[in-house]
Amino acid sequence: MLKSAIGRVRLMGLLEGTSSLYLFCVAMPQKWIGGNEEAVRIPGWIHGALFTILCLAILLAWKPAGWSMKTCSKIFLAAVIPIGPFVIESWLGREDQRVRDAS
Repeated sequence: MLKSAIGRVRLMGLLEGTSSLYLFCVAMPQKWIGGNEEAVRIPGWIHGALFTILCLAILLAWKPAGWSMKTCSKIFLAAVIPIGPFVIESWLGREDQRVRDAS
């Protein structure tokens, strides 16, 4: 998965999506229901870092994958939606295979 630019986008998408779900389903309820103000500090920081790395991975995969700006924008928008990276995972897998077959 780490051998190709699209593979790195896939991996970062899965990590970022998982951190997003953790933040929304575990850390934020602990903060709002349990009154634990510190519950989101570290998970929020990790999620922000993973999101930034995912955005960089999308940018670095843009040219090797032959994606248009519209395609990159759609991938970015999927990253903003909490389950988006999981929704586009199979498409990214097909894109990775397409690029490998073309080279």
